[in-house]
Amino acid sequence: NIKIIKIFKDEGKSGLKVENRKGFLDLYEYVKKNKFDYVIVFDVTRWGRFQDIDESAYYEMLFKREGKRVIYTERGFIEDENPLLASLTKSIDRYMAADYSRKLSEKVFLGSKKIASLGFSVGGKAPYGLRRLLLDVHKKPVRILNDGERKSIDNERVTFTPGDEKERNIINSIFKKFSEEKLSKREIAELLNKGGIKSPKDKLWNTGKIHDILINENYIGTKVYNKTSQKLKTPTRINPKDEWIRVENAFEAIISKELFFKAQERIKKLKVFYTQEELVLELKKIYEEYKRITS
Repeated sequence: NIKIIKIFKDEGKSGLKVENRKGFLDLYEYVKKNKFDYVIVFDVTRWGRFQDIDESAYYEMLFKREGKRVIYTERGFIEDENPLLASLTKSIDRYMAADYSRKLSEKVFLGSKKIASLGFSVGGKAPYGLRRLLLDVHKKPVRILNDGERKSIDNERVTFTPGDEKERNIINSIFKKFSEEKLSKREIAELLNKGGIKSPKDKLWNTGKIHDILINENYIGTKVYNKTSQKLKTPTRINPKDEWIRVENAFEAIISKELFFKAQERIKKLKVFYTQEELVLELKKIYEEYKRITS
């Protein structure tokens, strides 16, 4: 004799963080503003795979304070029969839900490491000047993937390939101006901006974007993975170099290795220590550049 009055859903969400779950937040707003008896959920994992099981209990208590009982269909109305046993088994279910996410995260990471170690792309966009190339099950080229497109078969793979000729020429120009003409990163950025050349995402160039290009090994065909990591929505961790996965000649390069390593040598030489006064002056220059670019 229970009537379903409204259905909420979180499409494709992991359930790790409530703030990323629109369906859950919409449900809570509905709970606060309307009168009814139950919130029915398939099981504890659908309520949320919270890494802190107390967080799962906390949100259930919030709903309870609004006069709504959370019922898990796989468990039924066990609270009515044995409240103490219900609390114990629910805590175990919450732990198992959190543990499932931890194990799944580790399996995904190990699978990603395996794919990266073979020189294939694990995900994300291609760097400026490169494109994502879809490979079939026999690792033969199929087509260039547009932004937002994904492979449709699990054993297909994605790699990088040289992209737009204009962008490739800009990449080569950046390396040559820095390595051979000895221009600074700021000077290179100013030249590109004056020439009306847009950076990735159609924005202005700055020293940071120039630096990111100069240290990017993708431009010499080297695939690098696991420089940073972020598991289960935790803060991003910068990994030590011995944890990186590097595969040389994974795909076609768009600049020579000689030019790339010339740039790395110059970057090392330019690393200096500032006095407090010099640092203040440098920060003022950066701030003035920021104001000019954003005005």
